[in-house]
Amino acid sequence: MRNLHKALIAVFCSGVFITGIGTGFSFSEFSSFAYSGRTMIGDVKMTTENLDYSFQLQEEQKLRIYGNYYFHRHSADSTEILPDETVPENTIRFQITYNVKAVAPYLRYSDKESDDPYVGIEFDYLLDDMELFMAGKDQLLEDIKNRQIGSYDTVSVERIRIFVNPASIDLVTMD
Repeated sequence: MRNLHKALIAVFCSGVFITGIGTGFSFSEFSSFAYSGRTMIGDVKMTTENLDYSFQLQEEQKLRIYGNYYFHRHSADSTEILPDETVPENTIRFQITYNVKAVAPYLRYSDKESDDPYVGIEFDYLLDDMELFMAGKDQLLEDIKNRQIGSYDTVSVERIRIFVNPASIDLVTMD
């Protein structure tokens, strides 16, 4: 075997050895990090708002409430229609708890009598994605300096509840 082959084998073995040492150091550094829990990033200003929708139906019609992502996101139970005596008859009350810095809710509904009547909640998104990304990056780097790492989240919609007068509850269905 030539000297060149011996030198190449020595370089290869040294590389494998140094890589193993580097992996061991990396693993020991990573295993020393602590979990910091769930951290909220971005501006959070929560509020609860009621959005009412009054309806008039023709015979044999039912008002359909169409669901969206937020009806199911944070709860184990799906959103359901709750009876409430304080809501006027032929009115649906959507009670929404949301972050005013992140979303702006509004009702979307059918406005033609010939249509199948429906109502639902839609949201305009107000968050600036780059601002949110940079806030998350800053929080991650700060946590790494403190030898910890966590889950990073922002709040947009926390809860949606739907209330209907018990006299009108049979006129409403959920998707």
